Formats: sequence, structure tokens, C-alpha cells
Amino acid sequence: MSSAKPDTMIPTSERGRAIKPPGSSFKWGRGLFCLDSHPTGNYNKKTMKPSMKFDVQKTVQYWIEGADYDLGVAEAMFEKGKYPYALFMGHLALEKLLKALVVRATGNHAPYTHSLPLLAEKAGMKMPQKTMRALARSMEFHFEARYPNDQQKFYRKCTKAFTTRNLQKMKEVFIWLKKQYAKQ
Repeated sequence: MSSAKPDTMIPTSERGRAIKPPGSSFKWGRGLFCLDSHPTGNYNKKTMKPSMKFDVQKTVQYWIEGADYDLGVAEAMFEKGKYPYALFMGHLALEKLLKALVVRATGNHAPYTHSLPLLAEKAGMKMPQKTMRALARSMEFHFEARYPNDQQKFYRKCTKAFTTRNLQKMKEVFIWLKKQYAKQ
């Protein structure tokens, strides 16, 4: 048994090894390290994780490049007759482009969500109702394409005509979002 006072006890794992936060500049208090003393000096008390500084422009570029690539994959899937995947990748391209806009507008990482309307809201853009409706309709291509119970029903729905119409709408929204990005 340790003779250390409770205020200075070091928290241990189940195997009795000391648990230390990342870095070495921390204070101990009542068995836990003090959040205020985290090496980054910036701790998100809601998520209990360090708020890391990051390069906004590099992060935006990452999302933009991913969005462009995924739109190309959507087109390639369409050409090969893989219609459900074309729509799924179209959704993913819009998601990544919106995440770029969120990061650029807020200076923070994009939220962990696939919701296109939510991302559009977080980006703080004034968007025509027609565009918002197209984003909301595109949500179908994320969820139904991934979960087995709905997969066969969704595959039957994805005819060439259905996919052509919906992929074209997604491309129009993509182009509109790119124009908004260029204006900022």
C-alpha cells in the first residue's frame, strides 16, 4: 500500500501501472490530472478531449480534394452501371464539400455527421430552398445504400433513369456549393 496522501495519488490502470496524460506538464489532484494543466492549454470540457490546433486551410483542402475525387468515383460507378454506389458516392462528395465549407466558416473541425442539411446549416450559408430540398433528398442515398435490410429494395429502385436524374441533381448542388466556396 502506498503511503502517499490521497491528494497526490497517481491514478493506475487495472495492472497497477501509472496512467499519465499525453505530454509531461500536468498536475495531479485527487487521483486525476487537472484539465487546466494539459500541455495544449486548451481542453474541451464537454468532450473531455484536448482541443487541438490545426491548419484550417490544409483541412479545407483535404475535404475539397476528397469531394472532387468522390464525385469522379460517382461518375465512374454510373458509367459501369453500379447505380446505388454512384448515388452513395454522390452523397459522399456533397458531404465532404459541405465539411470543407463548415471548416472554412467556423475555423473548427467539421462535426462527425453525414447529415447534409445539418452540415449546410453549420456552414452558415444562405441556401435556396430548392438546394436544401435536394440535400435532404440526397440523404436517402447514404443510409439506404449501407444497411442490409433496405439494400435490395434500394438496389431495385436505382434504375439508370432514377440514378441519372438524382446524380444530375447532386452535381448541380455540388457546382452551386463550389461557387459559394469560390466566393468566400
